[in-house]
Amino acid sequence: MPREDDDDETYYNFEITPVMSTYLIAFIVSDFTVLRNEPENFGVWARKGAIEQAEYSRDVGPKLLHAIEGFLDVKYPLPKLDVVAVPDFSSGAMENWGLTTYRERIVLYDEDHATAATKQQIATVVAHEFAHQWFGDLVSPEWWNYLWLNEGFATYFESFATDLVETEWRLQEQFVVRDLQSALAADALLTTHPITQPVDSPNSIRAIFDTISYEKAGSVIRMMEHFVTTEVFKKGLKRYLVARDHLDANENHLYEAINAELLETKPGSHENVADILHTWTQQAGYPLVTITSEDSGLTITQERFLLTRASTRNEGSTLWSVPLTYAVQDGDFTDTSTKEWLTESSLKIGRPTEEDKWFIFNVQQIGFYRVNYDEHNWNLLTNYLKSEDYEKIPPVNRAQILDDALNLARAGILEYSTALELTQYLEEEVDYIPWYSALNAFSFLNLRLAGTSTHPLFKEYILKLIQHVYEDLTYEESDADDHVTKLLRSSILQWACNLDHEDCVEKAKGKFHALHEGSSIKPNLQSVTYCTALRHGGEEEWNLLWDKYVKSNFATEQSLILGVLGCTAHQELINEYLKKSITDNGDIRRQDAASVFSAVYSNPQGFQFAFDFLRNSYGDIVNFYGTGVASVLTGIAARITTQEQLTEFENFIEHNELGAATEAARRAVESAKENLAWVEKYESEINSWLVSLTTVEPTEPPTASPPTETPTASPPTEPPTASPPTETPTASPPTEPPTESPPTEPPTASPPTEPPTAAPPTPTEAATPSTTGEASSVSLSPVLCITLFCTILYQIVTVFKVK
Repeated sequence: MPREDDDDETYYNFEITPVMSTYLIAFIVSDFTVLRNEPENFGVWARKGAIEQAEYSRDVGPKLLHAIEGFLDVKYPLPKLDVVAVPDFSSGAMENWGLTTYRERIVLYDEDHATAATKQQIATVVAHEFAHQWFGDLVSPEWWNYLWLNEGFATYFESFATDLVETEWRLQEQFVVRDLQSALAADALLTTHPITQPVDSPNSIRAIFDTISYEKAGSVIRMMEHFVTTEVFKKGLKRYLVARDHLDANENHLYEAINAELLETKPGSHENVADILHTWTQQAGYPLVTITSEDSGLTITQERFLLTRASTRNEGSTLWSVPLTYAVQDGDFTDTSTKEWLTESSLKIGRPTEEDKWFIFNVQQIGFYRVNYDEHNWNLLTNYLKSEDYEKIPPVNRAQILDDALNLARAGILEYSTALELTQYLEEEVDYIPWYSALNAFSFLNLRLAGTSTHPLFKEYILKLIQHVYEDLTYEESDADDHVTKLLRSSILQWACNLDHEDCVEKAKGKFHALHEGSSIKPNLQSVTYCTALRHGGEEEWNLLWDKYVKSNFATEQSLILGVLGCTAHQELINEYLKKSITDNGDIRRQDAASVFSAVYSNPQGFQFAFDFLRNSYGDIVNFYGTGVASVLTGIAARITTQEQLTEFENFIEHNELGAATEAARRAVESAKENLAWVEKYESEINSWLVSLTTVEPTEPPTASPPTETPTASPPTEPPTASPPTETPTASPPTEPPTESPPTEPPTASPPTEPPTAAPPTPTEAATPSTTGEASSVSLSPVLCITLFCTILYQIVTVFKVK
């Protein structure tokens, strides 16, 4: 029919759309307003009441775009780029070509209402979506098997492009502890899958929007960059993008381009990029590289690393092409070039340093593998870390040593006494990067040991470790603090207050009381202050924060408050909170509902509340969440600490129709069983080591008294409300679901891509401290003395029973 002109209508004529995949087309009709960067033809759109919060994205967006352009030497192919803040957006973020969309809290920023972590998330997620303008939009994957050609590169650039713009954030180092190490955790399970994963249905496509396609792929891409060199990597990517411009691609197109560039740069090279990368993309898992000293040389072996060691027996035929890098004591940690290739099950090389000096393999943790040493080298590393020279080992490698050692112990490969001896050096550590890895590993121990006789000892030990860095940072924020210091303070304060560190709790209470009087709290201190006040408070404190949430015009602030409201120990408040989360047209947006459950079940006192609510309201929850209920089941199961809880959970699974969540529930049960088995196997070993620290006679008076109360949990210190991998990790995005919704009809439906981000290593459950082996600074509380007396008495009785 012909169109009739109407004076009340406005017509817009658009230029012809370039050839693109159908999932990348987007239209937006709204009454939003725009904040423009006119010279760049770049704009940020938001609702009128929030547009002033778009300044940071308006300013940083073009810089990120130019950083990626400069790295690739390929111009952004469209004449304009718009960013849109959507108030309620289940996908989190989406890379529509020239019209990227985000949740408000991922793109709108106000320094008086958002944390340093939020600002970092905004920049990195925007960079992630901008990277897709090349990887995914300009060149699309041939099929969803190759999803990682989109998401792996977007994950890589979210850190490395942002690092070119926000140069003080140490994002290259953060990539290792947030992305690479989280991928190592997820990929150590039997439930993992290859990076290149055949898929043939909407459900199977949805399943691979996970840590493997994002963080593992990004980590393998980073490894490739270093073994071919950055120069070859950049030129190879340009060759790939130009060759596949407005076409689709598979992984071999990428390898051919980089290999061609490698041969031009190094004509005599015997390395074949495709042969090397296929060992990393076409088989699941990764290797454990073990180095042992023999005579004047080293024997290096590889085998698949799995957290469940009984599963490794049939993995002997799995081999990778492993680029080996190493540094020696007083050596160079800047050289990440490959020294040797480990392609078979074993390799012998000469010892790179003297017998009495240590060596470290996997410099800057460039390679996607774990490293184990013989007892002699572990002892050398432990003693050096405890010396004044420990900072000569770079922060990333200190983090790597901690992460590898504690995960090797968790898998039964390394004795816990060896791994925990290493952690004693943390009493002097003040750097964010190693602390991130340490706290992440301690979160697992804290959750698993909760409710055992070892937990008070563990609590005392952690409090002892963090005391120095706590005193160094203080509870107050300074204008002179850099970005990373703010991140570290948030993590350390969260642990200290969760463990009922007396000074931390009192300062948190004081700040919250001042809030009653009309004072403000700096954003980076809000989460720990609010949560601590709720744990030690009641209905008045909860209602104050709920009212603050409802009235806030800042999505970042609302997200933070939602994460702390689950800290209360009052069942009536928790039940009301959970009901609000599954009520349409309420104050909690549907996109944020899952974070409410996470905030509740992450609190040890809230676990049973969350499980009871799940059982009593399962039908309503399923109707509201749909397939998202799987994340709730997985999260609750991960907090199971007793056989009674497991039995109740299994009965619930058996008597309810779970539909699409059935497989997730099955895996959750198996994971819970493994967690209980882990406690049975390793608790006594950890207990013995912690007890041994307290049997040393002090040589001088104690310097500090630890807290005497048992802590409860608090939420993460940074939005989003996802928690660190305190439980056995799954190969799924560690943000709150459903931030990554895959296509519903391949391949035309859209795979929205808010990158799964690694949550900060602040405990969502209470952790546990004890003392270290330094006899001069042992300090025991009355509660600990009673615990020790009972433990030792039990051991004596047991010995006599055996005799």
